[in-house]
Amino acid sequence: MLNDSLVINFEGIREEYHLGENISLSFTLSFESSKAEIPMIPNVTLELSYWEGRWLTLSGIWKSQGELWINGSLPTALPPSKNFTVFLRLEWQKNFVHQYKIFVLNISISDLVVKVLDRVPDLVIGDQVILSTELIANTTGARIDNASITLEIVKENISWQIVKLTYNSSERIYFSNFTVNPNIPAGEASIHFRLYVPYNNSWIFLRLYSGENKIIVQVTGSPVLRSLKRPEVFYVDEEAIIDLIIECNVTRKLLQGLTLIANISRNGEAKIIELFEIEPGVYRLLFKPWIKGSYSINIKRASDDLLITSLTIIAKEKRGVFAQFFQMYGTSIIGGIIVGLMLLYAFVMSYFGGKVPKRYLLRKKKKG
Repeated sequence: MLNDSLVINFEGIREEYHLGENISLSFTLSFESSKAEIPMIPNVTLELSYWEGRWLTLSGIWKSQGELWINGSLPTALPPSKNFTVFLRLEWQKNFVHQYKIFVLNISISDLVVKVLDRVPDLVIGDQVILSTELIANTTGARIDNASITLEIVKENISWQIVKLTYNSSERIYFSNFTVNPNIPAGEASIHFRLYVPYNNSWIFLRLYSGENKIIVQVTGSPVLRSLKRPEVFYVDEEAIIDLIIECNVTRKLLQGLTLIANISRNGEAKIIELFEIEPGVYRLLFKPWIKGSYSINIKRASDDLLITSLTIIAKEKRGVFAQFFQMYGTSIIGGIIVGLMLLYAFVMSYFGGKVPKRYLLRKKKKG
């Protein structure tokens, strides 16, 4: 009889389910040839499988001979596939197995939404922002675990910053802790959330729990000059170094990660040079004046041409080799000469200071 095929009828199945949703199925099973109902002997499982293996196994419960009930919940983590083949597996004694493919179901993630747990503040450039969120399957209310989510700041259809959220397994929340990009221009912007879908290697935008697609925020703060260090004299064809310390005009914090450019012009001829950050909040401009005379330098934020400071320098004629050498090492040379003279003076004093002139001794003897 075990070699006979089975007739399987079931109720309660749907083509599409959502994460965390309950699956409840009723089966009637009989042998095809004898029409006899299957006895309550085999262990029965329902298996959801995909191309790489098994995703979920649910155990069956015998209600009576030939009647089976399977009940369980779908996982609350993103599935490895969208489509799953469902097998009913009956294991008899002596390792005899009946296994039947009974249907294909889809797991939908279209109802996943982000619930923001904190009040979202306006964004100040260079300032720290901490947000806690949950990923929820709206159909079931289940919190979804261990997904890859990003937060994106968008302004005028330009993505200015993408932050990966960190999952806290003990609290089952996703949180972000980031510094607002100082290159974002002031004004209205929006925060979007995206989810990585592993089974098709893509990112999708997530709606908010409130039903909106984004959070509207204001970006405030501008980079301003705190201090500037420059040479007293500039020379043609010699590298000039100008260092600037930049801070936010709202928080007065130093701004890291700015992209700054210098527009250097002389009699209609102009060059654009990008500054580089030598330490947090300190930016350096390196350039060589190409002809003597007056130069106008405008330093701006590259993202929106916001002017941070302007200065004028005057470059003198190129110096000779000796003058350059003396400027570089003159202080050390003078210091060495001074030290040498002091050592010479000390030597002379120690050599002659202990000797009494012979003429002085003769005079003293006559007087005695």
